[in-house]
Amino acid sequence: MKAEGWHDGDELDYPLTYGWKYIDANGKRRDIQTNKLSKTLTRRLIGISDIVHNLQVICQIYDALD
Repeated sequence: MKAEGWHDGDELDYPLTYGWKYIDANGKRRDIQTNKLSKTLTRRLIGISDIVHNLQVICQIYDALD
């Protein structure tokens, strides 16, 4: 997944960092990858192959001031 096209409005508070999370079966947010400079999520999320999975992934984008 990619989070492209984001920029800081006043262009003063770089770098941007990206925090990737998912919502687990109990409704809790779980970190996948936090506050990294990469705007691309490259981790595999493993499930059971014969079961249909729905997964909500969240990308939070921060400037240097959070």
